[in-house]
Amino acid sequence: EGAAVSIIDFAFGPDAVTVSVGDTITWTNDESGIPHTTTADEGLWDSATLRPGDTFSFTFTEPGTYTYFC
Repeated sequence: EGAAVSIIDFAFGPDAVTVSVGDTITWTNDESGIPHTTTADEGLWDSATLRPGDTFSFTFTEPGTYTYFC
């Protein structure tokens, strides 16, 4: 299982996703001409720079609530 999150208009969409342990979220930078990142507040993941069209995936191994930012 998994979920897709788009980065566009300087926002993540959808803004909240529910996943189970073992699920993978894939973020895609759909912003034209602007690089973005996805970085967990707790440091669990950091995509580094995502150029337009780039993707980053993370598989969750622990239950919880995870917040992140660009």
